[in-house]
Amino acid sequence: MNNKVLLLVGVVLLGIGFFKPDLPSIIPSIGKPNTVVSVIEVAEPTDPDLREKALKITEILSGPNSKQDAAKLSQLWDDLASLIAMDAENEIIKTTAEIREANSVSGQLMNLKLKNQYEGLAETAKSILVDSIGDDNIIINEDIRNKAADAFRALSWGAYQGAK
Repeated sequence: MNNKVLLLVGVVLLGIGFFKPDLPSIIPSIGKPNTVVSVIEVAEPTDPDLREKALKITEILSGPNSKQDAAKLSQLWDDLASLIAMDAENEIIKTTAEIREANSVSGQLMNLKLKNQYEGLAETAKSILVDSIGDDNIIINEDIRNKAADAFRALSWGAYQGAK
């Protein structure tokens, strides 16, 4: 009995080797990365000016093929908002330049591969952040930390609206 099972497995493996079937088309779960994106509910910005700017992100990310990218960006920016808000005690991020740098490299660190896919996305996101915390490299105080967190939440909300 044991030899028959081994012979059967050997024949199947030889068949796969000889015929080289396209296994991902036969079994859809083979060969596809297991990516799970959980879309979060993000509160609408209370500042009308920040809301208006965030809607530009929504416009950029509202295409039919951008829903998953928009969901990932929404989560990313919400996480950055939380990290910056919670960093008040440890003060790991100390300057506004570090906040802007965190925004620019976080997508790359998450391997989102969005470069040149959405025209104006990077510039609009940077503009919203710079409008909130400024373009100068200064030490973060509580007010700037709150403004940065609010800007990231607005970015997250804008992306969330694009993911709908």
